[in-house]
Amino acid sequence: MEKNQFLIYNDLIDHLYNCTGMEELKKDFMVPVRMLIPYTYCSILLAAEGIDSSSLAQAENLYQPEPICVPDTFVEAEKRYIQRAAQDPVLWLIHGNESTLICESEILSEKERLEGELHRYCYESYDIYDTMQYSIVAKHHLLGVLSLFRTRIDGCFQSDDMFFLRSIGVHLNKVFSKILAADREQSTTLRTVEDIRQMHGLTVRETQILEKILQFYSNEEIAEECGISSLTVQKHIQNLLRKLEVGSRLELFRQYCI
Repeated sequence: MEKNQFLIYNDLIDHLYNCTGMEELKKDFMVPVRMLIPYTYCSILLAAEGIDSSSLAQAENLYQPEPICVPDTFVEAEKRYIQRAAQDPVLWLIHGNESTLICESEILSEKERLEGELHRYCYESYDIYDTMQYSIVAKHHLLGVLSLFRTRIDGCFQSDDMFFLRSIGVHLNKVFSKILAADREQSTTLRTVEDIRQMHGLTVRETQILEKILQFYSNEEIAEECGISSLTVQKHIQNLLRKLEVGSRLELFRQYCI
């Protein structure tokens, strides 16, 4: 690895481990990875729940409906792909319980890549010529697929590109798993808060503060997050405890925290 590539690689991995959400992953990983592995388009498709390699043929929805794309204009292509993913000739290789890296030009002829119905429907208007895919897997469970695309003028991906993506993928698996776990926890908490809000007639501000409490924020952190004073936070908490008929934060945690 050349010195400049080594520096880019280290910086990229550092940024990757600092990502805490999908938007950060897009901005701080998907965009700058282009400096190490030049590409024209990049996407991450999130795997649908309950899909495994034995049920691909029967599955109607292999991926979640909203792809993450760089640039954003590539979203339409990937939404089209999601509709017809079961037609992909390399789908069986990428959907498994172990991380896999494939480069389509390594396993398919130019005719197979460019003249299929799936390519014409999804990628022909984008002049896609070669695709490199990495399956993001954690604990033998497919989480998503990272794909890099090149146009004809860019040419095919090479062995160095595959080496870099395979090396980065080990780290991507870990970070992606943590992001999805945090998203699921946040989603569950928000559903719970909405149930409590409707049941007890909480105001918008009370609901916002309750959400932060259930995420273990301190009063000072809540004040900073909401842009209000600590005294105002305390007053809202007193109203919350009264409406929820609990005597303290501890009782609130015991009754509502998940």
